[in-house]
Amino acid sequence: PHNTANEQYDTANEPYNTAEMPYNTVNEQHNTTNEPYNTAKMPYNTANEPHNTANEQYDTANEPYNTAEMPYNTVNEQHNTTNEPYNTAKMPYNTANEPHNTANE
Repeated sequence: PHNTANEQYDTANEPYNTAEMPYNTVNEQHNTTNEPYNTAKMPYNTANEPHNTANEQYDTANEPYNTAEMPYNTVNEQHNTTNEPYNTAKMPYNTANEPHNTANE
């Protein structure tokens, strides 16, 4: 009875399996077409591997420094924001002094 049930299942699936065949054939052609490109890329990928590994090690080594710099950067941003109105206020004075500075030179 199990074999009979399996045969009926196979028979029911037959049209679906047949319908998939042209898709599989087209995919095989794509795979075959892409094969030389994939093969050609392999030496480049292999050559880049030690560089990628070295870069990962470098990034990992720099991680604590990058993390440590964050509070300093945040503090500097706050200083820059605080100084912004003073810098803006100085601009007309700097512009007015420009011809005097040129004359003094």
